[in-house]
Amino acid sequence: MNYEIVKIETLTESTLLYVEVDFYNGARLIHRNDFVMQIPATITRYTGPMEIPPDFPFTPLPDPDPDPRYWLTLETDAPAEIVSNIERYITRIEQRQALPGDSRDSRIRSTPADPLGLLARPGVAALVGQRRASMDNG
Repeated sequence: MNYEIVKIETLTESTLLYVEVDFYNGARLIHRNDFVMQIPATITRYTGPMEIPPDFPFTPLPDPDPDPRYWLTLETDAPAEIVSNIERYITRIEQRQALPGDSRDSRIRSTPADPLGLLARPGVAALVGQRRASMDNG
């Protein structure tokens, strides 16, 4: 299955991304969908030492106020997150073998406003208008 991202904007009055996608079988349009994605501008990871006993049943959360040298804040890879969300959707609909014709929600309103700066990131605008083969296509 191939897909083309038609639009990437921000949901009106929010920081959520709105992504409109068309899905194709060869040259034939077979499905339309819109996605609302919560992609943060940055992620913060704890990289410091933690002593966890080997028999501890789960991974504890790090101390909320440790030495700041152990915290790393990175920008999210917004284009990769967008593509990953679409690819997971394709996997689910192919497993169910169910493709509704047009499942876009006409009540959704989007805007080109960019409160988190995600739309301005390199690679995000480049996703729009390019036909891509899903990972399942090889």
